[in-house]
Amino acid sequence: MGHLEVPWDINVVDPRDGRGRRHGHHGLLNALVMALASGQHTLRAVESLVEDVSPRARRKLGLPRKVSDSTLYRLLTGHNPEGFRETVWNQLDGWWKSGLVSNDVVPGGVVAFDGKGAWSSTTTEVAGAKVSSCDGDGTKLWMLGSLRAVLTSSSATPCLDMELIAHKDAESPSFRVVFERLCASMGRRFRIVTGDAAFTARENAALVREHGKHYVFALKGNQPALLELARVRLQAPFFELRTEERGSGQVVTREFSRATVAHDDDVLLLKGARQLWLIRQTTLVPGCVATVDERYFVTSLHPEEVTASAALRLVRLHWGIENGHNWTMDCILDEDASQPCQQSRDSIEVVTWLRILALNILATWRARLPLKDGLPQPWRRVMQRLRDLVVLLGRLEVLVQPV
Repeated sequence: MGHLEVPWDINVVDPRDGRGRRHGHHGLLNALVMALASGQHTLRAVESLVEDVSPRARRKLGLPRKVSDSTLYRLLTGHNPEGFRETVWNQLDGWWKSGLVSNDVVPGGVVAFDGKGAWSSTTTEVAGAKVSSCDGDGTKLWMLGSLRAVLTSSSATPCLDMELIAHKDAESPSFRVVFERLCASMGRRFRIVTGDAAFTARENAALVREHGKHYVFALKGNQPALLELARVRLQAPFFELRTEERGSGQVVTREFSRATVAHDDDVLLLKGARQLWLIRQTTLVPGCVATVDERYFVTSLHPEEVTASAALRLVRLHWGIENGHNWTMDCILDEDASQPCQQSRDSIEVVTWLRILALNILATWRARLPLKDGLPQPWRRVMQRLRDLVVLLGRLEVLVQPV
């Protein structure tokens, strides 16, 4: 239950009228986070879970009474997102001090940035959302995206920050906003940032170096001159490292090569660039033609600071934000399909923050559970265990009371 005690920031203010409140504000928010972390994605499911929880456990959550889904809906409808970001920071700061979260995968800390869809609907119009056509009949689709920052150097991979955006073009400008916030709030927790090609820009590279951090950015067609420079420098690559993975009926081979560049020796380079990387990935499926994928990167890390194996690990850690945080939010916490409240942009953002708090709790607990067959336990199994523990907690405490 200590894991579920969310340190709500002072700016998370109750939007309800002061009279006639039957449920505590933080108790309702705790119930939502607890339910999301244990696999309940609708407000009706939250209501059922709170009903199943023992009175003792409800009091521990700050919710002495049962709660209806309509009460939760009214709360989310009127809530604004102020203070939720700071609550996530409070949560992580407490876990860091207690040792629940650390840079146990890569010392020094690595934060990966990536864009992710936060909400979409063909039936609900929300002010500020992107509007497009989703089929040949011209059916309107309203969408809100987000920029996520995840601490990939921790086995718990907690989400550190999020910025809601309407257009994908806003990812790069939003990077600068989120990066500066993170440097101010937890700058000592990381030294490297990674991002895909959407973040590869002179302004972003300069900002990272001005704050004394290093960057690893992907290169694609949106930076044609810089991508061509990398191809020229690495046209006859010497591969320092070759790894091979077997699984799911296929063999994946990764080869790493790099070219060192002098300080700003080319007008095309980003500020502080020191290396250009090439990772060639060959995927072989029995009975099929092998597929070869070449990916290029630019980094401010000096060659002496990072070995070939460490460089490949940094890149794979960044790919992990898509397979880890983004996939888990969509497929486990149902972010892409289930929206408990979508009355406004604010209510959508509040639910997004509640899901982030829930995922951080779930991921941090999962990282500390025993491995199963050498791998972390399945997400759904962990969620079910969490639900069972919350429901049984009060009853077990009563059973173990001394005579």
